[in-house]
Amino acid sequence: MSAPISTPTSDGLPSALSAKLNGVCTADDPVVREMLRSFREVTGASDDAAPSRSMGRIDLDSGSAAALDTVIAVGASLSSVPNSLAPHKVLGYVKVASVRLHVREVAQLTSPVVNPHSIAALLQEHSHTQAAVLPMGAVRVPGKTLLQTLRHVLHATFEHFDGGALYDTLELLVSCGWDENAEPWRQGSKLRPSFLCPFCEAYVTFPRRCRRFTCRSCGVVLTLVDYLGLLTDATEATSDSAVAMNLKSVLEHLTLLTLLRRVADARADGPPQRILLLKDGPLMLRGQSTRLVGSIRAYLRHLDSAGVRFHVAGIDREGSFVNHCVQVEPWLRELGSGGVFLPDNRYILERIKHAGGAAAVYGRRGLYGSKAFCRIDDRTTLVLGVPNRRHGYDDFAHDPAPGDLLGLSGTVATLRALVSRHFPSTPLPLVATDRLCDLPHHPYDALPDGLQRLTDPSL
Repeated sequence: MSAPISTPTSDGLPSALSAKLNGVCTADDPVVREMLRSFREVTGASDDAAPSRSMGRIDLDSGSAAALDTVIAVGASLSSVPNSLAPHKVLGYVKVASVRLHVREVAQLTSPVVNPHSIAALLQEHSHTQAAVLPMGAVRVPGKTLLQTLRHVLHATFEHFDGGALYDTLELLVSCGWDENAEPWRQGSKLRPSFLCPFCEAYVTFPRRCRRFTCRSCGVVLTLVDYLGLLTDATEATSDSAVAMNLKSVLEHLTLLTLLRRVADARADGPPQRILLLKDGPLMLRGQSTRLVGSIRAYLRHLDSAGVRFHVAGIDREGSFVNHCVQVEPWLRELGSGGVFLPDNRYILERIKHAGGAAAVYGRRGLYGSKAFCRIDDRTTLVLGVPNRRHGYDDFAHDPAPGDLLGLSGTVATLRALVSRHFPSTPLPLVATDRLCDLPHHPYDALPDGLQRLTDPSL
């Protein structure tokens, strides 16, 4: 016997759903009734006027907004790998992929249908992947506790990942290596880097430019990897994969920043490279690793103050900001291609995240970029994270203006050449990193100088 067909009601909803909504116990409450009325509306546009202060437009056809020459995209994946004969034993497999593509080559692929073989061909030249593993379930090393095993694996990952290049970047950030008189390292500074010892939970401070130091309370030798707090991300309130998830995130961000270091260093040896560094996901760290965010903001401000022109962006591909695109698209449509909306803190808390009191500031703890809704063309609106020149070690600008976002014009102009109808919300370089992360092996996996190759202008 076939199931009964649910016919739509006068409001367009299936009768079964409409009956459910009419039957809730709070249906007579005036606020709930208004909420249900809003739910039944099929128009996605907001009735509110656009906040004009946060709106702007980039002339994508002007010389000042010319597309860059090259894009280097960074993405990562985490997968659980069980032992097929002992399924209770599980490893976390983290893979970080980077690919360098010339914008002209990518633009030739932006036809309505992208040939998958064309994407594969782009991956044959300047691409690089690295992988690491760590225990997630019932994997034990004789003579070591799970904590000891996990900590050893984390340290080994940073020592070997891309030949130690990411560890170098970590040390640079923690020690503020670009500024001898950096505020966090001044005598008596309240911003001095510190953390809780993973063994005795004592308060630990450590010398500048030092990767190994001793906890004064329990005598255990600690390292800068312990400073990231990855081990303390695993608590009774989190899943077994919490450490692996945050390790993936840290490796992805440090890969992006290592590439930025390469680009900035290459500037001293020749003309500026016109490169967009593109990250899959927001410019945001979570968990204990957010203690790196102040240093990252300070480093980006330092590069800007030193006259280093760079272009870095993260792209949200899911979540509340992406879901909110339907609300802002009518405003951006009036501005045309190049339309930009920068939500301030109050808008984000009240209209997007639906949380936070009067004193709350979204992103102060974890963001090192500002959110921007950008209309790339008549079919595509992207949510970007772009470094803000007003951010600093202890500074966070929660009311950004278009002029605050570093390299925004060049970034948006470049992204216009990287989207296609086939992948309307994902620029093709990120499609390429997705493919790299899906591959079980790639010929560049074993190259210790992979990030150096990606930023070498002669290639």
